[in-house]
Amino acid sequence: MKALQRYFTEKPSQAMLIVMCLCILVQMLLYNYLTTVKLGAASIHAWRQADCFSFAYCFSEGLGSFWEPVVNNLGGNDTGKAASDFPIIQYIVGLIWKLTGVKPFIFRLISIIIFFTGIIYLYKTICLFTKNNYLLSILLTALAFTSFNLAYYGVSVISDIHALSFSFIAIYFFFSWEQSRRKKHLIFAILAFSLAGLLKMSAGLSFFVCITFLLVNWLFDSQQSFLSRLKSIRILNILVFFIPVLLWWIWYSHVNSYNEANPTGFFLIGILPIWQIEDGTKLLDLLRQIIYTTLPKSYPLYFYFFILVFFLTILFTKAKKFAKELLVIFSCIFLFISFILLFFQVLDVHDYYYINLASLVALMVLFILRIVLKSSYSHLLSAKVVLVPLLIIVIFYTWRTKSYTRGKYEIDNHTTTATSVFTQREEALFHSWSQYTEKMEYGFIASKKFNLQKLGITKTDTVYCMGDFTINRCLVTLKLRGYSNYNIPADSAYKRLATERYKNVKYLVVLNPKYTEKPEMAPFLTNRIFSRNGVSIFKLH
Repeated sequence: MKALQRYFTEKPSQAMLIVMCLCILVQMLLYNYLTTVKLGAASIHAWRQADCFSFAYCFSEGLGSFWEPVVNNLGGNDTGKAASDFPIIQYIVGLIWKLTGVKPFIFRLISIIIFFTGIIYLYKTICLFTKNNYLLSILLTALAFTSFNLAYYGVSVISDIHALSFSFIAIYFFFSWEQSRRKKHLIFAILAFSLAGLLKMSAGLSFFVCITFLLVNWLFDSQQSFLSRLKSIRILNILVFFIPVLLWWIWYSHVNSYNEANPTGFFLIGILPIWQIEDGTKLLDLLRQIIYTTLPKSYPLYFYFFILVFFLTILFTKAKKFAKELLVIFSCIFLFISFILLFFQVLDVHDYYYINLASLVALMVLFILRIVLKSSYSHLLSAKVVLVPLLIIVIFYTWRTKSYTRGKYEIDNHTTTATSVFTQREEALFHSWSQYTEKMEYGFIASKKFNLQKLGITKTDTVYCMGDFTINRCLVTLKLRGYSNYNIPADSAYKRLATERYKNVKYLVVLNPKYTEKPEMAPFLTNRIFSRNGVSIFKLH
């Protein structure tokens, strides 16, 4: 015990870092990461997870290349050539899978490690801003991890969570450089920002906030005249900050060219802004979904209340004293709102779009802390009157997030609580809908009972997955290549199967019997080789 006390006294930063890591690990255990890490594509937005698994699978099979990736779905070009985010993580996973075989838990474990590293650097950044107030930093970090989105997607394989993690790392090294002016910190920051934006362009928003911070500091520098500051500018120093933008432009220009040459319509490289919505009813419905569903899922309601109270306090007191910090905070709010307006059409159910906005939220909180430290209330940050209620909030929201996260993965768990604005009836409907496809359509083909080899189906055989309206979900689960009903109505599948183009399709996989009821499907259903749990497989050639 004495040795432990001495360790905390002599090396408080290391000791408290260990405490923080233990807190995050406990939260991960409560969120059931030990079980979830073993899963393939599952639960809400499993289709997006399947796309990431698909890139990794194709890399492991030697299909395509890093610069010309392919997916399981052969798509409109019959090659599966399609690109989206910078596939470095999927490529590394693919190389590992070449040695180990396709094991989803390896991909999820790598995701957890990346996310955990990002959380560590978020904690270290908070320590920078709070002048090493370790208890407050631990509580704020743990509070961030009560976000439904971060808790749920922290164990996911989608690129958004990887990008956010690298943006947290970049933010730490940027502000370390700002305080120490050590060049290696700036290099690490530029590299991390570059990678974050390559993995997901929305992660670049935090980079522009940091640029705003530099500009604000430069403009408000009272020690030199404006003319002196202009003369001291070094072009080379400025060009360093264009490196991430240049790399993003190169990659996304390549992606656009590649997808135009190989049109599939699989991945969005662009925007879906609010001003393109002509239907007023649809606009209001989307707005309702954003306000009452996806935003509360991403950031708990107490956060918005805290921000509102803070701004009302600042604006009616000494706003001029904190001009620099407020300008940075307003830039975060501007970018946050701009992002919502630019991607408004997909923010109703696609909650993972909000993941990288967490870096803007983190920066807002960090500069709010800086304001508090400059005020006469700085002593409250280490007072029990603040720390104890904050601890209670962390415990409460961790437990609440636990129920929500487990409920999204556990089919028979009916205790999930999506958001505080849902009624009990809406919650039950939400749960039933979200778990239906898991249980009825994909659950069996993902089980160990389902064995394609016994049916004589090999990984070189091309299949058509009828009833799968995602790009790669069924194909990735089966570890096969072929086609799905993505952008193809199920009741017109017979028209495609009858064309010369689909003569290479050897097997028809039907996820639900209702898709075979149309009389025109009869010629394709003569040679059934498997039928169980509503799933049927027919040999076509």
